[in-house]
Amino acid sequence: MKSNERASARPRLATAASMRDGKRIAIGAVALFSASFFGWSQAVLGQQAAIANSQVSIALSCGLDCLWSYQAAEGLFPHHFAPPTFEVDGKKVSAEVRHFAPVGEPIQLNNGVTEYSFEGTLARDARLHLRIEFQVNDGTPVIRFQYLLKADQPRTLTAASGANNITYLQTSFKQLPQAEEVELSNFAELTHSYELTE
Repeated sequence: MKSNERASARPRLATAASMRDGKRIAIGAVALFSASFFGWSQAVLGQQAAIANSQVSIALSCGLDCLWSYQAAEGLFPHHFAPPTFEVDGKKVSAEVRHFAPVGEPIQLNNGVTEYSFEGTLARDARLHLRIEFQVNDGTPVIRFQYLLKADQPRTLTAASGANNITYLQTSFKQLPQAEEVELSNFAELTHSYELTE
């Protein structure tokens, strides 16, 4: 992948066979190197909600085409991630959220990971809400995140073209001289397990 290209992850449409194997959950993982301070803050109106620990800091609603950003403590610049897009009732919807609020207190999991949840209303559709759940560990710069799209009334995720029309992750590698894509949990039918793919 060239350093000036944009990376875009598009999940495949689940087949009947893959659905029999169990529920598929899309979880993204980002590994960038770092070190910072520990804290949780929900700032007042007009400011960003933030997560920071000894490895990473995450800011939400960080500007135009930036749903959230990731910064390594020793990193030179933050990495910005665009909002996901979904096809809802036959129309492509950007999950841009201008203001996030924390959902409850952070949860300390048994494995030393802290889980943070934030939710906000979509800027272009007030009846849809996006929740982001981050799992952050103070001992590693790897984070896990998951998007949950919720609706106030019955809505349908559609695939008008016959293929899944979801963009889950999009970022720019323009500032990186070299980049390599690594899939941490690529399901291999032959071994019936998840494998690392580079």
